[in-house]
Amino acid sequence: MDTTDSAVGVAENALTFTIDADASSDVNIANFDNQYGSVTGTLAGAGVIDFTTGTSTIAGAAITLTVQALEPKLLMRLIHQVT
Repeated sequence: MDTTDSAVGVAENALTFTIDADASSDVNIANFDNQYGSVTGTLAGAGVIDFTTGTSTIAGAAITLTVQALEPKLLMRLIHQVT
């Protein structure tokens, strides 16, 4: 089976993800690498969303993150990890 991706544009190679962590959850995320397309993510909930303790990366031709309903202390932790 040939799994070669012949699409060449950012839109054709888009990667989208949604993480919604409830208050009792701890979600650990590894690397997202989409060098030929965009990465669009939504992070939501009152639980912990962790980019593998600050060592993971999100790479893409364009990156958009939407953050919803996180507690302020968790939002500050996320900002620290993303920057």
